[in-house]
Amino acid sequence: MYIGRFAPSPSDSLHFGSLVTAVVNYLDAKHHQGIWKIRMEDLDKPRIIKGADKIILASLPEHGLECDDEVTYQSNRFEIYQSYIATLNKKGHTYFCKCSRKEISDSGIEGIIYPGTCRDKKIDAYTHSALRIKVKNEWTTFNDAIQGRIK
Repeated sequence: MYIGRFAPSPSDSLHFGSLVTAVVNYLDAKHHQGIWKIRMEDLDKPRIIKGADKIILASLPEHGLECDDEVTYQSNRFEIYQSYIATLNKKGHTYFCKCSRKEISDSGIEGIIYPGTCRDKKIDAYTHSALRIKVKNEWTTFNDAIQGRIK
């Protein structure tokens, strides 16, 4: 079954760009005789505005957008994500990195592509580091339904 989803962040009320995204995803799901779900991206606690999720959810039906399932809140799925992360860690598919977004951006590599600075270093997980997934050092490509081939 085709599943479309809209994933707003409750950091403000629904703005025009998010509404356009919701409409496109909703129409795409309905075009494919699928269902449309909402997944509230409420993991960035400092940016969340109390009650913004309720305002967003109340405004969608006003624009003809009805969710076909219960709204999923990312924060309620934390244990599920932790179990997947633990599995990736055990299999050696992850590593810790201390590079900031600015350092990665300033690396001079096309776009914001992580140059692998910490990939082979032993970094303590509890020293303000990010967990990264090991991938092959090559470009990833895929076909986007609207934009075509993306590299």
